[in-house]
Amino acid sequence: MQHRIILPGATTLTRLISEVREKATLRLWNKLALIPSAEQRSQLEMLLGPTDCSRLSLLESLKKAL
Repeated sequence: MQHRIILPGATTLTRLISEVREKATLRLWNKLALIPSAEQRSQLEMLLGPTDCSRLSLLESLKKAL
């Protein structure tokens, strides 16, 4: 007796791979977000927010200075 297996098509495989990669990426970012302490998180957020005298963030200003 011969068993026949229907394999998924290329578009189905592409979609499944994309979904798995997206879930893995989200899982990684969630794990990375737990690493910094509350103080470190606050400092990182300050780097990303706009400064009082400019629309640029402090991080963007530092990048442009280099």
